[in-house]
Amino acid sequence: MTESVPWSHLNSLQVVGVVGFMDRRLDLPEGLDPRVASIICDCWESDPGRRPTFQQIVGKMAELTTAAAHRRWEHPTRGSPSDG
Repeated sequence: MTESVPWSHLNSLQVVGVVGFMDRRLDLPEGLDPRVASIICDCWESDPGRRPTFQQIVGKMAELTTAAAHRRWEHPTRGSPSDG
């Protein structure tokens, strides 16, 4: 994603305070697939009962990878090594 260290200006204890007590979250990168952003935001729910189960997350991720595979199959990248 961004490859930057999140909240690099804070020490570990301060990060715990910001996330755990102030309920702050990192900004998601621009251009992030909205379906991926939705999964991330669902996992960030403060109320554990509202977070998706691991099985639900795996199901959503499987849908994403299947959709991506279909797009690649329908629209292969030109100039790839397999084009010969």
